[in-house]
Amino acid sequence: MNMDAEAVATVVSTVAVAIVCGIITYRVSIRQVKHEIAAAFQEHIEKMHDQHKEFVQAVKDAGADDSKD
Repeated sequence: MNMDAEAVATVVSTVAVAIVCGIITYRVSIRQVKHEIAAAFQEHIEKMHDQHKEFVQAVKDAGADDSKD
């Protein structure tokens, strides 16, 4: 292999490694973002559930107060 062919092979292999690293980084980032979205959504669901329980309790309490009148 002459010097030019070795240089081309080095550049091609370097570009290939960079592309593979980029793909791996992208996939890991997407996986992390999906995890963060799922955690935030679960937190939102729990918060909404708690708010709903408080609302139902407030309505029950208001109904109990009205029946005493």
